[in-house]
Amino acid sequence: MVSNKGVLGGVETHATPHPELYPEEIGIKDKIIDDFDYKTIDSDGGFNDDYKKAVEIVKNKDGCVYTMVDGDDGELVYLKGLHYVNRFGICILTHLREMKGGSKE
Repeated sequence: MVSNKGVLGGVETHATPHPELYPEEIGIKDKIIDDFDYKTIDSDGGFNDDYKKAVEIVKNKDGCVYTMVDGDDGELVYLKGLHYVNRFGICILTHLREMKGGSKE
């Protein structure tokens, strides 16, 4: 099953190969976060460019693009896709079960 892809805020979103592995929201204190490897995306072009770069990366490998935001309690929260409010970064989370060989790179 592949989730729908579309356009969010003028930026193309990406399809997730295994949407059941990637929740809409992950809190930094949630146990599930230990099931993921992550890569922060940082470029000089701003958040939209970072998101586009992340989408291009996941087109060629496993993973899902998340926006890192300040949660209501001040804790880090990962939200699937591109979000604008309280954001401070873009990252790719890859479920360890999908990674080649089942271990971190």
